[in-house]
Amino acid sequence: AILATDMANHFTKLGALKSALSSEGFDATEEKNKMQCCEWMFHLADISNPAKPFAVCRQWTDLLFVEFFDQGDHEKEKGFTVSMFMDRVTTNIAKSQLGFIDFVQKPSWDAGVMMVPAIKPFRDALDANRAEWEKLEEEYLPEADNPKP
Repeated sequence: AILATDMANHFTKLGALKSALSSEGFDATEEKNKMQCCEWMFHLADISNPAKPFAVCRQWTDLLFVEFFDQGDHEKEKGFTVSMFMDRVTTNIAKSQLGFIDFVQKPSWDAGVMMVPAIKPFRDALDANRAEWEKLEEEYLPEADNPKP
């Protein structure tokens, strides 16, 4: 189950799941499909922050970026290339969340809803949260675009 949360496999697993779901006669309750479906639901739970009420989503996102930026600072100190989204000087948290919602979350939840229609309210929450992040783009300007006086 832990391996199902690895983002390195996200797009491969999403493609395989979409292929399975679109095949004629796919039944999530069949033994051969259960593991794939269970793993996907576990993965959705792991990446579910953008599908939560916005106040919760924002709080956890801000905490996540404290960790990301700390890692980026350590990478700079060691002379390494700073990992994507981990540079406090160039990363706009709100914009990063818009991309995460558009390219990772929506397709992921769309596949989940195909398996379990009852989770559609979580998919719908992505649209509302996306609108909130759009409003916050200026507030989250990275240091490079928001120099200190």
